[in-house]
Amino acid sequence: MSIHSNDYNDTPDMDNYSSSESNFDFEPNAYDEEDSYLSPSVGNNVRRNFIPSEPGLKIFTRFNGKRNVRVRAYETIGVPGRLIRDAITGVKTQYKFGSFDEYSFFSVCVSTGEHGQEPSFLFFDSPEQYERTFYTTVPAQLKSRWLERFRERQSYLAYESSHAGEIVVK
Repeated sequence: MSIHSNDYNDTPDMDNYSSSESNFDFEPNAYDEEDSYLSPSVGNNVRRNFIPSEPGLKIFTRFNGKRNVRVRAYETIGVPGRLIRDAITGVKTQYKFGSFDEYSFFSVCVSTGEHGQEPSFLFFDSPEQYERTFYTTVPAQLKSRWLERFRERQSYLAYESSHAGEIVVK
């Protein structure tokens, strides 16, 4: 597994982040302390602002049932052949965007306009991981279709690895 330096710009897009936003709360354990800083207190409220420290890291706002929260996720560049990046950890996998490799993940295209006109492609381990991260619910029918496709992909990968090196002559 390798990380290619040409996959992302060296500097994060700071146009999408505002240091004056104070109408959002943060979920406990949602951020590492080194990724954020505290601004001066305003009355009894302390504003917490996020400074992205890694290219490809996006901040989305979602309602968790009580208040708006910021959710962090790593996007995969939507160019066929690029390596898929885990939305939670940011680690690039050996799997490629735009191929059947995508069936090994639960993929989401976020096109809400939160980060300009380009959509964000996010790859999760399962629909449940996406639900927990984005405070949403995936319909049961979609989950079962994803699971069926995921199992087919895993069966194919198992077959392929068990027959590696074999030459079939017809």
